[in-house]
Amino acid sequence: MQATNGAEAPPATPAAAPAPARELVRSPARAGRHVAIRPVVPADHGWLYELAVMTDRGAHWRLGGTVPRFDDFVALLYGRCHATFALQRLSDGAPFGLCQLYDFDAFSLTGQLTAMIAGPYERKAWPLEGIFLFVDYLFSCYSLRKLYLESSEDEARQYWSAAKKFMTCEGRMIEHRRVFDRFVDTYVFALWRDDFTAIRDRFLPVIEPLRPRPGPEAEPPGL
Repeated sequence: MQATNGAEAPPATPAAAPAPARELVRSPARAGRHVAIRPVVPADHGWLYELAVMTDRGAHWRLGGTVPRFDDFVALLYGRCHATFALQRLSDGAPFGLCQLYDFDAFSLTGQLTAMIAGPYERKAWPLEGIFLFVDYLFSCYSLRKLYLESSEDEARQYWSAAKKFMTCEGRMIEHRRVFDRFVDTYVFALWRDDFTAIRDRFLPVIEPLRPRPGPEAEPPGL
């Protein structure tokens, strides 16, 4: 082909090939780049109980400062929950937290996300990959329309500047939750399926089945 001024036109740039479709991960236990998620098993109950009652994590989760007996804790752990998953480091398999689908409504296709993460990991960015893996699993497995998250004012202040890019605040309940001797406000946030789908690939560039690790199960990190 000749250009209008007599010079040869540059060759046409070939159209970019469409990105390959992401392979469907059929296993509930799955891994990203740094974090893996898997269903909680009885061997996890001990370190989860220690995390809940020996640190402040349980008060922010669902205990509010109370210390249930071990058997009562296990019953509470699964009560009203349809999915209870452990978060673990992919590098060594060490567990560091918990994510749950709480109060799932199969008629309205809504549910609540609860999480409990060991203190040393709470303010780091990479553990959030585990929560996104869990949310992705929930939207694909339970056909949720939206997922709720309830947070105290102190908790919401820590992450809302970033979370408001893909979540909406649907309400504030005044002095709704008791934590020790204080009644604190609770904010209700919602993550819609379409909003999560729009950011999914940015936060989860890799999703693959979790492969079993050889050898004995890793001990949880110091809490």
